Amino acid sequence: MKFIKDHLLSYKAKSRQHFYQLLIENGFTITTRQGLPTGIEDTNGRRYSWKSLGITPADFIALEHREQLNRFNQRLERLEQLRSGKEQERDRNL
Repeated sequence: MKFIKDHLLSYKAKSRQHFYQLLIENGFTITTRQGLPTGIEDTNGRRYSWKSLGITPADFIALEHREQLNRFNQRLERLEQLRSGKEQERDRNL
């Protein structure tokens, strides 16, 4: 189960939703209590809480920060594309 925290959470997941999607793609089911995800269930029916997997609230906060940074970087890239397009257009008009 170390794979979940070390690989999926730390390196692959881009957001909390993406983390859940990766878990499902790897054969796990997300367990919930009162509508909130509380852990996972493996293919054998064994349940694991986030705590037993070594996943803390700080890990989920880090995922939220990573998601915000990804959105910020996408916006910056879009602005750079728009800016370079305007510069090329300006150069053609000269």
